[in-house]
Amino acid sequence: MNSLNSASAAVLGAVLNTLWQAAAATALVWLALRYTHLQAGARHRVWWAWLGILLLLPALPTAMRARKERHAALVYQVQVTPAAVAVRPVAVEAPARVQVKAKRGPALLFGIWLVLVMLQTIRLSWSFLHLRRLKRDALRPGLALRENFDAWVLACGVNRPVRLLLSDRLASPMAVGFRHPAVILPAPLIGKLSADDLDHVILHELAHVARRDDWTNLAARIAAALVGWHPAAAWVLRRIDREREIACDDWVVAATGAPRPYAASLARLFELCWTKDREILATGMAGRGSQLGDRIEMLVRRTGQAAQRGSLTRVGICSAVLVVLLVAGSRAPRLVAFAQDNATRAAARPLPPPNPQSFLGAVVAAGYGDLSVDDIIALKNHGLSADYLRGISQAGWGKLSTQQLIDLRSRGVSTDFLRDIREGGIRDLSISGVIDLHAHGVRAEYPREIHSLGFGPYSAEQIMDFSAHGVRLDLFRALKEGGFLRLTPNEIFEAQNSGLQAGNLREAKQYGAGLSLSQVIKLKRAGVI
Repeated sequence: MNSLNSASAAVLGAVLNTLWQAAAATALVWLALRYTHLQAGARHRVWWAWLGILLLLPALPTAMRARKERHAALVYQVQVTPAAVAVRPVAVEAPARVQVKAKRGPALLFGIWLVLVMLQTIRLSWSFLHLRRLKRDALRPGLALRENFDAWVLACGVNRPVRLLLSDRLASPMAVGFRHPAVILPAPLIGKLSADDLDHVILHELAHVARRDDWTNLAARIAAALVGWHPAAAWVLRRIDREREIACDDWVVAATGAPRPYAASLARLFELCWTKDREILATGMAGRGSQLGDRIEMLVRRTGQAAQRGSLTRVGICSAVLVVLLVAGSRAPRLVAFAQDNATRAAARPLPPPNPQSFLGAVVAAGYGDLSVDDIIALKNHGLSADYLRGISQAGWGKLSTQQLIDLRSRGVSTDFLRDIREGGIRDLSISGVIDLHAHGVRAEYPREIHSLGFGPYSAEQIMDFSAHGVRLDLFRALKEGGFLRLTPNEIFEAQNSGLQAGNLREAKQYGAGLSLSQVIKLKRAGVI
């Protein structure tokens, strides 16, 4: 529970410390987009890029401090007690201006956030299932309407397989994804719209399909479920929704070249099918979040046509400026910190990289910073050097006991042997098994080559028996050449004692491929081969 509370406090503190930076930078992005005259499609991309940067902003100061600490010269403070030795860095960091007692508050906030995320996930799942049922129950329109729809699909170059459907359960048109997108129109709306109005409706929904707004809308809803509590992120998500609809308006105007008739169609559609209900996973031109009033005013004021795609160059420039803002904001001092007890702070404080020339530093770097003074002295007295401890750590055996370290060193087991024998594929290999293999003179390459031929895997005791009986690698190669791989150690010993060689196996195979190893051994002992 303490670790969860500490982690929650760290995250909450990082968010609070960067909240003003996020708000200020978001305002600057809004001003920049307002006066650079980018198309809505480009603004839509910029807001998505800025949302990603907002999510990284709380973590960046911590990453910058960690990078600075890795390259800074740290002072070690060694505290020796009768029980243990602890190595801690003396790091100087500007204190936060406001210290807040953590207690259990951050963990409680994390629990509330988790519940809200689960509720939003349930809402998204319900909307997804509802849209599937809606698309399944919808009907295909008449031939004339389908031909008109297909003509617009071809004329606008929509490269997704999209269908036109009608439904009595809808109040306004919408584009529904994901793998099999469809444009669904309210059936009662068909007879109330003129041909031009209907074309405008179809083009707007096709714009959502062509721009893959079904997927970006899903990503926006997931982001809202996760970070919707963040003021700047919530505002950016609303801008993303707004720019998405304006980008589709630009798409229609680019296809028709007539902004004012399209604005009139929007006004007519708003009168016919305005509703408070809205599907959160569907995109529509007359939903509650479509901001029809502002869009109609923009269309009426427009004098020229709009491009369907935003400028990637301008988006790249804006994104570069956003990154500069992000790095600059990460260097600001902390304003808020959650005070924790000394034990929690000591546990949360990362240890510095140890001095490679120090025995104590090597002990800590190898993961043995919790050893008692007596254990450290015992390791030193038995000749364990800093290089040996470092080699043990790099051999991949994890943390060994003090006695195991002493046994390895006193038996003369080198770190190279310890690493190589581990890579030999020996079954259930332990440190005592390594010591026994070394004592019996087994080369580290011996088990690896046996297993690479397809035999085994064998245990340490079986490998030692092979070595003690003088079983050479040539015999294993000959047995593999003869097709004898699934053998017990006793069968291999019998083959070794009979003096079986590769030539004997080849000669036996000339007689018949179905001979077993025991039959070949009988032929060898009888002098037949």
